[in-house]
This record gives sequence, structure tokens and C-alpha cells, in this order.
Amino acid sequence: MNLSKLIKEIKPNQWLVAITAITVAVIGTSGFWFKQNPTSTFNVKSKNSTIVNGNQTNTNIYNNDLSQIEKYIQEGLSKIGDKKYFDAVKENPAFIKFIESVYNKKIEDLDLGYNMSSFWYDLNEHLDRYKDLSIKYDELVRRGIHKDIGPLMSNILKANKDFKYRDIIELTDQYEKKNQFDIKALADVYFIKAITYQAISQFNEAKRYYLKAVSLSDDPLYKNNYAQLLSMIGDYKEANIQYEQALSLLDERCKADHHLAGIILGNMASLSLLLGDYNKAEDLQRRSLSYTDNIISYSNENNSFFTGLNNLALIYFAKGEYETAEQLYITIIHVMELCKKNNILLYAKVLDNLAQIYIMKGEYTKVEEVFSKNDALFTTLLGKKHINIATHFNNKAMLYEKQNDFQKAELYYDKALGIIADLLGGNHIFYANILSNKAELCLLQKQYVTAEELIKKSLSIYRLTVGDNHPQTIAMINRLNSISYPMKPSLKF
Repeated sequence: MNLSKLIKEIKPNQWLVAITAITVAVIGTSGFWFKQNPTSTFNVKSKNSTIVNGNQTNTNIYNNDLSQIEKYIQEGLSKIGDKKYFDAVKENPAFIKFIESVYNKKIEDLDLGYNMSSFWYDLNEHLDRYKDLSIKYDELVRRGIHKDIGPLMSNILKANKDFKYRDIIELTDQYEKKNQFDIKALADVYFIKAITYQAISQFNEAKRYYLKAVSLSDDPLYKNNYAQLLSMIGDYKEANIQYEQALSLLDERCKADHHLAGIILGNMASLSLLLGDYNKAEDLQRRSLSYTDNIISYSNENNSFFTGLNNLALIYFAKGEYETAEQLYITIIHVMELCKKNNILLYAKVLDNLAQIYIMKGEYTKVEEVFSKNDALFTTLLGKKHINIATHFNNKAMLYEKQNDFQKAELYYDKALGIIADLLGGNHIFYANILSNKAELCLLQKQYVTAEELIKKSLSIYRLTVGDNHPQTIAMINRLNSISYPMKPSLKF
């Protein structure tokens, strides 16, 4: 099946039928999937083999324990409050190593007196980072590492299997001090340090070593991962530059790395969506999906193909093409249920996105049906504080606002704002989005002064994070100038 050609030719109104057919066909014939993060990045996990300098070997570089630990965590999230379950799994050697890596202490020294949902959620967050790091190590090995660091890479992969990330930093420190490499080998060492620091949330160190790596080598893989970090920490302009350079380098070298090209295009689409360039985002996301048939052999996970489609639906939603977005969300949900391979959290997120469309269309009965499924899913999986919980609360606030239940709407907007402030700070674009939503609620209640204050605050955040030409910045300026009430000062912004 030539999925590239088929995806490129699909018209928006054909997504419901076409994507269902494509997805079911791919699941049934190939077992491929690629992993994309909806906010900034995705990478591809290959099968259990490695390619070093173009030669395939039978060495398994993956931490096979991750799959078992993921099952433990998913089960733990479904059994919140069941201390007996933890007592049963804590004897597993791999689980012990994982716990000790996360908390940097022996498992018997853990204080588990706090909420068990928070405990399992913390583990799930770390698991995602560790899986992503394993994928990035694989990306490096698949591309081919410098022969001078072959022994180092072998030791790194062994340490990765035991979750000994601090040992990996020490190993790279020792090799860096020797400084006996070819420049390209040293660049690989810097890149390894950067992705490892990023996995353990030491972003300043990660950025420092990404800069060292890209200063020594114009490797597209380095630039893509550096751009991921920049996007994560809010440096969108520089992130876009790095993505553009990475894609250009692939083109200049005529390198048929469709796998990496698909990754970069998907990341650029997410960034373009964030920056408000919706047409560019759609084009990039569809181009990313067009590489589907070229990467069939690289992955055995399904979550990311659905995530890529979810991101495309988000773009249609941002463009106001609600019918197309709705069709795509319904298709994703249908296929995930049909295949019975769905990630529960992703499934809940797609449902919540569909609910937002129903809110915009005024189909409130459908919204309540979706929320009745999602309330339990989100709180069970994520606890009380998570970015997706904030999104869910924002959507519930929008529903109550449409139903003229202003008191409940304000309550849920404030809950969402509190979570975002704690997780991302009060100067994040997501915080500004919810502030502007709350401002509209205040305007409905003729609370003009409060609404103005909220819009001014959101406007300052938009200007700070995405600049004066972003659609949301322009919308906030226009909204602020449109507000009229007695005794209002005649100021323009």
C-alpha cells in the first residue's frame, strides 16, 4: 500500500472513510507505528536490532523491562489506593531498579504515605521520559555512531537498561576529559550528554551540551532534538530555525532518511500550530503523515499514529474547520476502540478534544456524554494536577458558560489556571489562553473592568511568548479595543 501517495491525495471531507481504511489496513498487515508527542516532538522506536555505521547487528539496545514496567504502572493507575498491589510488584527486580532510579533511594526507604495516585502518576511521567531517551539512543545508533565511541556506547546502553542515568553522565564525563576523539566523535558524546540531561529534567545542562554538539557538527538529528528542547522551554523562534536547518540539511545531502524527515516535519507542524501559522501547520502535518509507508518497519507501537492524526485534527479546529476536525476525531476514537490497542490517556484526550468541538457547535448533550466518560478517566490516570486535567477543566468551564451557569464556569476556569500556574508558570501561552476565556465570561456578566485586566494580562503574555503578529495577540488587541462601557478611558492598544 502506497500510504504516502494516498495521504497526500486525501481531501478533508474524505478523512473519515480514508483514514479508517488506512489505519485498519496498516494494523492488519505491518504492525508499524511511529511515536509523536502532541506538544513538541516525536521519535521512532525500531525493532530489536541496531544499525551501527550502516551494519545491522542482532544486539538488542532496548530496555525490554520498560514494557513490563509500563504494564505495572498502568495497572497501578487503575488500582489507586490498593497498597497490596504495590506490595506485590515491588519485588520485581526491574521495578526495583526503576524506582531507585526515579527517587535516588532504596525502595524500602520510600515514604509512601502520600496519595498513591500521585505516586503512580510520578512513575508514569518518568517512564515516558525514559522511553523517549531509549528511543533517542536508538536514533543515534540507527544513524551510525563514530567508531571511536563504540565502547562508550556499549556501556551507555548497558547503563540505560538498568536506568543508571547518572552513571551515563559520569561515563561521558570521563570520555570528554580524555578528549582523544575525532571532532565528530566528540559531537556524538556531547549529544549523548544533552539527551540524557534532558531526560532527567536538567534542561540548562541539556541546552549547554546541545549547543556544543551543533557547534561541532551540522547533523540534522542534533538540530531536531535541540529544537525540541528549545520549544519545550519557550524559545520558539530559535526552535523553528533549528528545525528548518535540520530539514534543509537532509535535502542538501539528498539523504533518503524518510524516518527523520517525518519526525522533523511533525515537530515543525506542532510548532507552527503553536505560533498560529495554521496553513503551514496543516501542510507540514500532512507531509509528516505522508512518510507513513516509509517507516513501517521502525516501530511496533500504535499510539503515535493516532497522535499524529489528533494533531492534524487540532489544526483543523484552530482553522475553524469544525466539521473536518469532528470527523477526524470520531475516526480516531472509532479505530482505537476497534483495534483495542488504545492508550487510555490518549483516548481520553481525543474525547476531550471532540467535546470542545461539540461546545463550539452548541451540541451540549453530546458534550455531557463525552465528559461523563472522561471525568473518571482523567482523575484516575492523572491525579489532581496535570496539563491535561487543566485542559479538561477549561473545556468544562466553556460548557457551563454556554449553559449560563457562570458560577461553575468561573470555578473551573480558576481550577485550570491554578494547575497551569503551578506546572508552567503564569507567563505561559496556555495560561494566557485560559485568561482570555475567563475574560469572555466576565464580559457576559458585564464585569468590564475585570475582563479588561484579564485581557491585558493575556495580551502581555502573548506579546512576550509569540510576538505581536500572532493571531491570538491580534485578537486580544482587537478584543480590548472593542470593549465599551461607561467611564472607560479612551485608550488604544
